[in-house]
Amino acid sequence: MSLPSPTIAPPVAGVAEHRHCESCGKAIGLEGRVCSTACVEKFDNAVRMRRRSVYIFVGLMAVMLAFGLYGTKLFGF
Repeated sequence: MSLPSPTIAPPVAGVAEHRHCESCGKAIGLEGRVCSTACVEKFDNAVRMRRRSVYIFVGLMAVMLAFGLYGTKLFGF
């Protein structure tokens, strides 16, 4: 089974090729991911928070798995 190819919108007359800032959504040129230094800081903070959330989630899942496997022996359930 193959994945469907992503659809690309056809060019619109009068609109230059562009991207959108990953932080605020403002239209920017094709170079770069964000539009300003303020957006760089916001984007970096968002990435850091997302990464921290993933680490916390994985850690909690590991604790729950360990408790599920070994908790019954420790507490005599």
